[in-house]
Amino acid sequence: MAHVRPFWDDELKDFHKEQISLRHVWIGHGKPRDNNHESYSDYKTAKRRFARMFEDKQQTFYQKEYEKVENDINMDIKTLWKRVRPKRQPTSGTAITVDGITYKSQDELCEMWRRHYQALLNEQASESARYDSNHADILCKELSDIKQLSNSSDDPTNTLLEPFSINEIANTFFYHDIHSFVRRGSTQPLTFHNRDISSPTMADDTLLLSMTPRGLQTMIDNAYMYSRLWRLEYSPSKTKCIVFGDRKLKHIDNYQWFLGDQRLEIVTSFNYLGIIISGDGSSQARTTTMANKGYANLGMLKASGFHSEGLSPLTCINLWQRLLIPSLLYGCEVWGDLPKRELNVFETVQKRIGKHIQGLHRRTHDEIVRGLLGWTTIAGVIDKCKLKFIYKMCSLPPDNVFYHICSSNS
Repeated sequence: MAHVRPFWDDELKDFHKEQISLRHVWIGHGKPRDNNHESYSDYKTAKRRFARMFEDKQQTFYQKEYEKVENDINMDIKTLWKRVRPKRQPTSGTAITVDGITYKSQDELCEMWRRHYQALLNEQASESARYDSNHADILCKELSDIKQLSNSSDDPTNTLLEPFSINEIANTFFYHDIHSFVRRGSTQPLTFHNRDISSPTMADDTLLLSMTPRGLQTMIDNAYMYSRLWRLEYSPSKTKCIVFGDRKLKHIDNYQWFLGDQRLEIVTSFNYLGIIISGDGSSQARTTTMANKGYANLGMLKASGFHSEGLSPLTCINLWQRLLIPSLLYGCEVWGDLPKRELNVFETVQKRIGKHIQGLHRRTHDEIVRGLLGWTTIAGVIDKCKLKFIYKMCSLPPDNVFYHICSSNS
């Protein structure tokens, strides 16, 4: 009961049991309706007493919850989300299944990866057909050089990572390993201002861009070879291809790409890093998805007092600006110009939330809703986000690639 009614306690439970017990007595007497009948009068009195206690407990509990949100409104976003979210299912966490065995805890995952990398240099491994002796020799030499360099250090407290910065280490691993590997051969990569931007990577999400179908297949083959080299696997079911520029999709059936021997699915849109990208350049699917997300978050916040009878309007405005706007307009800095019909979709979300905060009638004029809360239009909010993004781009160091992209278009 606690997960449905968190205010439920032993006192309320006793009142409920008393009501149920007296109800059974009343039913046993034939359900009389006369107020002078003792069983009927006792049952109704117990029912009213339980209802009053239930309402008092509920109001007291939610009032304390609203006060917590009011007092903690200026905390960091992550903690604030945890505060305002109602009871929900726990997150699934990280789990990896290898050879039918699922590893979940941090220790199990570390041990699994230790055995995996140890098996990379094992000639007697069961997957010996995939064993690459040349690659093993290269790894052994690199390990030997690292050990020799470590042993030659006079200072035992000195570490190999001290002379390097985090950016240098990241560049060594990413830009000079998988990126250089997938760009081998005639890939016809996508370039911008003479810079190769054909394989942007964020964590384990890799995007391959090519100007020709054959070039893209070459990059996919290179990525597949890289995964085989390190005995990793790309999931064909999660790997999608998008053709940009073919607005009417007349020639989409003429394209086909393969990851190993598995044919990849060609889709018209894909969610990459939280932003829906469409091959025809339209943004309707993205707008619809983000608007639905805004309505879903509104429903979630209602349980935290996000209404006229719960939190104060100032707190609701703060929640709107700190939680709902970033979620509703995520990635708007790179959206481009939205058509008026799509801006109206976002305006509808904002108007509905504004009326909900103030308890206004659904037919209240839009200017009144925004004016009372001091809000601007959604188009104005998007423009403000873009200006902040451009400012951050212009404030980057001169040797940063994004700085050159920004300055070349200014």
